[in-house]
Amino acid sequence: MKNHFLLFTVNVFFNYLIDSVNTSSNSDAVAKYVYNPYNNKCLVAPTGSNKSVIVKDCENNSKFKWYVPEESEGFFRSVAYDSKCLNLVEGLLEVSTCQEDNLMSFTSDGYIYSSSISDESCLGVGNDDQENIDTVLFKDCDMIEDQIWELWDKNPSDIYNAETQEVWIYNEVLNKCLYAGLNSNSNSKPTIADCDNSNRAKWEIPVSGDGFFKSKNKRLCLTVYNINTGVVNMGECNGNSIILDINSTYNKESIISSKDNEKCLGLIESNASGETRLNLNICNSSKDDQHWKIYKVNPNDVSRCGPNHGKCPSGQCCNKNGFCGTTTDFCEEGCQQSYGKCNVKTTTTTTTTTTITTSRVVVPTDISDDYDNTPKWIYNSFYDKCLYGQLSINKPPILKDCQDTVRFQWLITSYFKGRIISKANENRCLKLVNSDNGEMQVGTCSNNDIFEYSYEGLFYSNSLSDDYCMGVDEEDNSAYFKECDMIEDQIWSIWDRNPYEIVKAESHNVWIFNKKLNKCLITGSYFNDKPIIGDCNDTNRSKWNIPVSGDGFFKSLYKNNCLNVNNIKTGEITMGNCDSNAIIIDITTSHNGESITSPLDKMKCLGYDSSNNSKLKLNKCNGNNDDQHWEIRTSNPVSLKCGSGIGNCPSGQCCSKNGYCGTTNAYCGTGCQSKFGKCNQTTTTTVTTTTTKKTTTTTRTTTTTTTTTTTTTTTTTTKKSAPTLDSKATPKWIYNPSANICLYALSTIDKKPRINECGNGSNYQWYLSPYPNGYIYSAAYKDRCFNLMDPAGGKIKVSSCTEASTYEFNNGFMYLDNDKSKCMGIGDNDPTNNNGAYLRNCNNDADQKWEIWDRNPNSVKKAEVRKVWIYNKVLNKCLLSGTQETYRPIMGNCSENDRAKWEVPVSGDGFIKSLYLKNHCIRVGNINKGTITMKECDNEAVFTDINKTNGSIRSPLNNKKCIGLLENDKSKLNLNNCDENLSDQHWMISEVYPLAYNKVRCGKNFNNSLCPENHCCSESGYCGISNAYCGNGCQSGKCISRCGATFASQSCANNYCCSKYGWCGTDSAYCSASSGCQTGFGKCDK
Repeated sequence: MKNHFLLFTVNVFFNYLIDSVNTSSNSDAVAKYVYNPYNNKCLVAPTGSNKSVIVKDCENNSKFKWYVPEESEGFFRSVAYDSKCLNLVEGLLEVSTCQEDNLMSFTSDGYIYSSSISDESCLGVGNDDQENIDTVLFKDCDMIEDQIWELWDKNPSDIYNAETQEVWIYNEVLNKCLYAGLNSNSNSKPTIADCDNSNRAKWEIPVSGDGFFKSKNKRLCLTVYNINTGVVNMGECNGNSIILDINSTYNKESIISSKDNEKCLGLIESNASGETRLNLNICNSSKDDQHWKIYKVNPNDVSRCGPNHGKCPSGQCCNKNGFCGTTTDFCEEGCQQSYGKCNVKTTTTTTTTTTITTSRVVVPTDISDDYDNTPKWIYNSFYDKCLYGQLSINKPPILKDCQDTVRFQWLITSYFKGRIISKANENRCLKLVNSDNGEMQVGTCSNNDIFEYSYEGLFYSNSLSDDYCMGVDEEDNSAYFKECDMIEDQIWSIWDRNPYEIVKAESHNVWIFNKKLNKCLITGSYFNDKPIIGDCNDTNRSKWNIPVSGDGFFKSLYKNNCLNVNNIKTGEITMGNCDSNAIIIDITTSHNGESITSPLDKMKCLGYDSSNNSKLKLNKCNGNNDDQHWEIRTSNPVSLKCGSGIGNCPSGQCCSKNGYCGTTNAYCGTGCQSKFGKCNQTTTTTVTTTTTKKTTTTTRTTTTTTTTTTTTTTTTTTKKSAPTLDSKATPKWIYNPSANICLYALSTIDKKPRINECGNGSNYQWYLSPYPNGYIYSAAYKDRCFNLMDPAGGKIKVSSCTEASTYEFNNGFMYLDNDKSKCMGIGDNDPTNNNGAYLRNCNNDADQKWEIWDRNPNSVKKAEVRKVWIYNKVLNKCLLSGTQETYRPIMGNCSENDRAKWEVPVSGDGFIKSLYLKNHCIRVGNINKGTITMKECDNEAVFTDINKTNGSIRSPLNNKKCIGLLENDKSKLNLNNCDENLSDQHWMISEVYPLAYNKVRCGKNFNNSLCPENHCCSESGYCGISNAYCGNGCQSGKCISRCGATFASQSCANNYCCSKYGWCGTDSAYCSASSGCQTGFGKCDK
């Protein structure tokens, strides 16, 4: 942008006086705010002469308002100073007497030009001079942010800062809601559609007053595109988006733009069958499509009233359209006194009493209703919502934010197989009403309403095969049955309480401490591993996230798994999913205020699994058992201070040089303060060497001879022979996943095994021989092995194999073979020694967990990857992730959700990592049996590049086994003996959705092709059976609420007529033969 003012000389401006033009206010002109959205400020007329024109925060006074010509040249006349206009004088803007040759124009793209200079300049704000930051001036028109302006009928600040509410905008006459368009272009019109809980049906509008009608879907507003033709679309929220307060309109039921108060929102063509698009038309109160009301709840949840529905709840009014409420819209004009309260005076001279006897519908009892009366919440964790039964009968169950009301509560008979009864009305059950498209409703219970809840969290119906299970329609959040891929929205859990009490509880991080044993609750190392009791420390395995108060999850900070009751009868408790079986009662409310109990059985308390190990289970509560006493600590309970002026450590603990109590070598070794606790004993060995000199003297007459005798003692030591390395042993990498490092051997002998980023050299490779109990040899120096040089200090050296110690690798821990209390970790708790491996007391610390790899772990973990589908073209199926850790992967229908997507290397061997279960891979559990499950990504999760195996998936652990179907199972997968004749072992990698070329296309853009029987043709021309295909925009097939030959020969119900366009209705547009009424699919007038 050029930094200069454009100069303009007006030589004869005094010859053009204001009285030569008409400068009086035009009675038809509308005052506007000239708003700069980039600066969020408005153009303001300065007070006094010779003042710069600037922008300021918009205010509600006349200085901020202007009479502005739109799409033509004219004066920008100040409302505050009626005879003064915005003028460009000698390159500077000023507000002065209006001049005929000083005209401005505002264009549709938001730029303001002057007649005094060329169109290469336009109005903007500021330049590089900080003093001019708010100054308005003409400058080179670079069409950048500060040069774009908007004209507003209202103060923009009032609109943007208005207090808002979330609502549904409802047409009671048509029983439809205002629905946002899908996109933000001018062709994306708002529509009228069935009310639901999707964001397209929800709007954010002012609590009162004019303002934006902003969709919750994409945060776009109802915006006037052309007020002359009434075109309205979804667009950016600006001055064209201001809608008048409905309650201020002429009938209190109209949606009107501030641009034209004589146009109301309604259908483009009021009488056109099937029309759902909206437009601003001339207001006409007789048009049903122009009547709108604001609802703060989904209108489907509002009580109905009137002749067909009965009375409103106590204290509510029944309005003219048969809806219950309490505002004046319901209680005054049109209020139906027979069905609720009304705010009108009545004179009643005749009283008619009608007695209606109703009989209770008897629920069939051929299946035993052996259920407890405890209501259940049916929760979907993927959507974080609960199943809700709508107020009206025969409506689909939908997902909503969980609440405590009875419409969220269900009674389940014959657990886990039986009816699912609404607690709100025990005559109503979940029903599968259409097995073709999976439609469900909550309606009158019958013998066929049987559902089964599986241990995997799936709901099956007795009316369908197990290929189908209950899921959620993403368009309207309704529950329905679809092909069972065991994916996100199909996994449910059953709760005895509102799940939000638990999942949304305020929580904090704590230690869970047993002060009688001076130990802490420690998480298991992996999914389904048991928790243990162990030494308290500052690692995440000792820390838990629990509710600040009340019942809730005990979630480990180590892997975010929860204490989960696997079997309440046996008391088995493991680290598992955070679901309804993971709820732990608030310790302070337990029977003694010190017990960890489950609501599944409050008489069982957490304690030792058995007396000879540290694992835990739920046992019969016994206050005399020390292992059942727990308390919550917000800091490490054993990090007590000690020393001079503080005091001693607890019995058995050492006081470190820094004044903290503990039991490791860091506390009990160098610098330990023995006055304030235990310290490691120091043994001093003194070696004394005595030399004896023997002198023999022989006396002669003249000669003295001294003879010295030296005695030499020789001690012979037998040298220990070195162990023999197994010739079949292969080199391995010893990898620590918590630190992401490998062990390597220094070239100098008698040095500790060091840690470093994993490399490919032989000094990173080791032999474990024999495996898993044996010696650890260096691959670079095969005569050197691990040697425990200092058992007390846990110091390991890589030295001569003649001095080698033996080790056992078991379940990820490297133990000293003859002492299972010690295992290898990084460092010895002294920060200066954190560069190598040491033996320490086994505390299950993260740095004590190791993996053995057949290759450099970084060659796999840091490989370049791509996102793919893994497709079996022979069976037209895809490889799908298991839904939980330890579940097998399966072969199932291809889809575009994450369960069917994987991350694999661009080339070479590597992981098959799920995009659905984050950080989980297909992993070999037992190569002999071929067991594969979803687990951590380690050496056992490496698979051979599929391009090297001719389309089979093989593990390097046994390259003669290929992934295929588990024997006698239709979907679960296993590593079986490779056989190219088996169709289930043929796989390919696809970076695009593999079924894209198999999808059946249909509709107007595909030669009007029809879908297979019972399928629907979606708006975009694909065949399917869900609401996404059969709902809004459905072109042909078994469309919802459609009829006629094109729509699967469906007929209209309730004596309705089928129009030539395939819609059901009752007026002449539907029923008249001349209008094309389709005989055979409903009633038609002769």
